[in-house]
Amino acid sequence: MGDRIEWYRNNVKITELNGNKYAMPTDGIYQVKTYTDNTVQVSQEINIEQGRAILINKGVYYDDQDFCKPVPYLKPIWQNTNLLINAPNNKFQWFLNGQSVKDSTNAHFKPITMGDYQVSVFVPSENKTYTSGKYKIIIEDFPKSLSINKLEDNCGANALLKVDDSFMQRFDFQGVVWRLDGKDIPNENYPYLTVNKGGYYTFSVKYIDRSTNTTCNYNSFITFDKKTDFKLNVAYAYAGSGCVVDSFKVFVPYDKNYTYGWTKNDVPIKNQTVNELFVPDKSRYKGIVRRADGCVNETVEISLKGCSSAISDKFIILNPPLITADKVSIYTNEKSLLSSNNCSNVNLQWLKDTKPILGANKSNLEVKESGNYALQIEKFGCVATTNAMKITVENVLAIGEELPEIDIEVYPNPTEDNLVISTSSQINSPITVKMTNILGKLIKNYEFLQAPSQIIDVRVLPEGMYFLVFEVNGKRIVKKIIKKD
Repeated sequence: MGDRIEWYRNNVKITELNGNKYAMPTDGIYQVKTYTDNTVQVSQEINIEQGRAILINKGVYYDDQDFCKPVPYLKPIWQNTNLLINAPNNKFQWFLNGQSVKDSTNAHFKPITMGDYQVSVFVPSENKTYTSGKYKIIIEDFPKSLSINKLEDNCGANALLKVDDSFMQRFDFQGVVWRLDGKDIPNENYPYLTVNKGGYYTFSVKYIDRSTNTTCNYNSFITFDKKTDFKLNVAYAYAGSGCVVDSFKVFVPYDKNYTYGWTKNDVPIKNQTVNELFVPDKSRYKGIVRRADGCVNETVEISLKGCSSAISDKFIILNPPLITADKVSIYTNEKSLLSSNNCSNVNLQWLKDTKPILGANKSNLEVKESGNYALQIEKFGCVATTNAMKITVENVLAIGEELPEIDIEVYPNPTEDNLVISTSSQINSPITVKMTNILGKLIKNYEFLQAPSQIIDVRVLPEGMYFLVFEVNGKRIVKKIIKKD
């Protein structure tokens, strides 16, 4: 069954309209409600005045150019016209929940809290004022200002405090410090905390913003008021194999004096009377616990926010695997082996400089070219990509000349048969030598223990120019040699 669309003007349903377009509407405040299965989506408002409408667009602004401080900002635009809304002499006033906001007379506005925002624009050339419809700012619009979730039983003194689920799914969690009344709580380093003492709880969580690869810290707080003890702590855990999280378990402690039940989309689940529940999809779940004295505790609603793909309603989160390389720097005719592990039952696709490599669909990949390589995984329409691994093909001609503090001599040069390599006594570690042609192609590898001199037989080499690349004490030195017949 397809989506059902309803149009409203001034909160009254327009019965003669049910499509997704409305040609030549009259003045009024318009909204659209879209019904899909058991969900309803309500659009932002559009206010049409004298045939003209102002839309509010939302963007993201970084305070102090700090990627750890993104906040939303709003700006108005005219709908279906090329006129500039911030033309000279136009005057602006922003409103929150119907009340004017002090000192908010610019075209751009940075909201600091949730609510319904509007803007009015006075156009002096027309001596008219136009007002936008309402634009709702919700908590998810403040990605670093999400509260601590508190799962508290209705009759007891226990609660589960945890970092917001949407925060955990949007950022890479690194660690957390929990505090009670300003004092660190030892040995508690998980993104959730079971508490049975009243007080002022805070946490400081360290995370990585995937979009900018920036390490940030996020702080929040909550007050827990201890009630009559009802031994019920609601907890949860993810489950899956490799890089696929495809199951979610919610549970409460077992007590023989309790009876348990669960609901799915507010409908009781039959024959589900134990203290734990495995959640495989994106439906809405709740746990209900009844104590022997009749006190009933209901958990907060659990709604999983994993993969947003419309292909399947199965709950899934993809965690990209780590990729490794046996070499990140190679010569022209060498190979580097890229590998991933612990990531099965997904579709694999290797990328080079963000573009798919044809036929590269296994867990390992041999590469011969410079580039930034990454592995993309896919399941049920969900896609995740690893961080890129940079592979460099070195050009021996670009390596620096001999460093004066390391004395290495190669003679005779030119030569017809043998080369003598003489080193100073200050070199007290093994020496690795690579011989390449002028195109950078590796001819042969040598490794010498520390000694005053070594001999290399070059009689089989064709006449021409070659390079010896010495690697000693973490440094590289290049010597050019000439082979004569």
